[in-house]
Amino acid sequence: MTVQSNDVKPEPSPPDHRDVTTCSIWLPADRIYLPPAKAFLSTLAPALGFSQPEISDLEMALEEAFLNVIEHGYGGSAGEPLSITFTITPTDLTITFREKGIPFDLGRLAHCPQPSMEADCFPPGLGLSRIQSAVDHMEFVHLGRAGKELRLVKRRHPATGDSLLVPGAASPDPVKPDDKPPTPPLPYVVRVLAPDEAAEISRLAWRTYGLTHADFVYQPERLAGMISEGRLTSFGAVTSSGEVVGHVALEVSPNSPAVVLLGLGFIHPQYRRSGVFRAINERTVAQAGRLGFMGAYLYATAGHPYSQKVALNFGFTPCCIMLGSRAPDTDFKDLIGPLNQRESVITHYLALKPQKRYISMPSRHAAMIGRIYDWIGLPVAAKSEEPVACPLPETFLKTTFDKAFNILIIQVMSICAEAELHLRSAIRKALQKKVDIIYVLLNLEDADLNDTVDFLESQGFFFAGIQPYGIMNNDALIMQYLNLENFNWDKIKVASPVGQELFEYIKNEKKRLHGE
Repeated sequence: MTVQSNDVKPEPSPPDHRDVTTCSIWLPADRIYLPPAKAFLSTLAPALGFSQPEISDLEMALEEAFLNVIEHGYGGSAGEPLSITFTITPTDLTITFREKGIPFDLGRLAHCPQPSMEADCFPPGLGLSRIQSAVDHMEFVHLGRAGKELRLVKRRHPATGDSLLVPGAASPDPVKPDDKPPTPPLPYVVRVLAPDEAAEISRLAWRTYGLTHADFVYQPERLAGMISEGRLTSFGAVTSSGEVVGHVALEVSPNSPAVVLLGLGFIHPQYRRSGVFRAINERTVAQAGRLGFMGAYLYATAGHPYSQKVALNFGFTPCCIMLGSRAPDTDFKDLIGPLNQRESVITHYLALKPQKRYISMPSRHAAMIGRIYDWIGLPVAAKSEEPVACPLPETFLKTTFDKAFNILIIQVMSICAEAELHLRSAIRKALQKKVDIIYVLLNLEDADLNDTVDFLESQGFFFAGIQPYGIMNNDALIMQYLNLENFNWDKIKVASPVGQELFEYIKNEKKRLHGE
């Protein structure tokens, strides 16, 4: 019997696909649907040659897994989606449970006690051990935004040794939901999180947004790798029980190493308005300053003002509003619930080292760009005041496609005669693929941008804002394109006067160009 995480290949090797039969049932994760699920298994298993003791083992494993999804995956909330897939090969039966509950801590498997094979020797809470003893192989797999799977493998030959349950034995009593009132928040400490605490980050993200954030957030193995490699420094508020109830990470972009992003901001619903988020951000901002970055970014959601107010309290200032940059299923849980449209992000910037910027300001948006630089406290001068460097001989254009959010980002490092041709081709391909959102980042420290801005506006792009050091350590002008039928501007909530001024400017630009 083996237990493994999703970075280890299951055993044995898969047979030829012609020898594989798969059938699935979709059920709400509710106890009333447990008997039909067990009935399906109890009818199928004898036809596969399993003995009655083996069938009892499988039924018990299915019941434990089913209840585990309800109690621990969905926190006792009934009716959430669950699929059970039976994969039959000449040598094995694999039962796969797929659901979208809270991410599971794979580290718990390593500490899962081995139950005794003697009757009635299972202490409370050892459901995983019961399952593990009933099958030959058990595996958890995190799938990102698609949720997670529990895979149970039983070999199709007579089992050796004693079976876990004898025929006719009573099924374990279902675990009853906890009817106790919510416990008060526990004390916490703010500290750097270790790679082996990545599962706690994933679980907290689920409590905050459900499965509507970026894929990697719900894959503890990927998060742990990023922390181990130094690409992510995670700061968490950790209770005495080891639960992470607040989180913010410092992330350095390879495209702009002069600045750092304060991202992955999650807060447990029970700890909102408790000072947790402020305490974590204090630690995170202080660390960014100590590391010598020129500035720091914080992407605040536009669906509610909470994260914006946190940013403003630490001196961050709005500099860009990227409409529709998050998936349409973004769910703020019990804060405001689902947004029911693509979520927008208000980019906030904090100048840690206010160094003078030399830019080529396009005339159409010069006044607004100048105001943003004033807000964030960065002095600017015309490009001609800086010693002239040899321009790149050709346009450097880089495209990045985010499949999960259906967004294309185009970075234009240098402007030349071919710029329009390259942009036109990239935009046409994106629209043919029905990309929802396109962002174009133009290098404000390069040549005259007037013609390029005019071209983009002729293609339906409109102003979004600026990002200091946003494109290979050069300041960036961001233009955006919404390939959406409906977009409700009223769902955007802006918490600051300067943010509201920027928002009104963007709306007016959209109206000027599209008459909407």
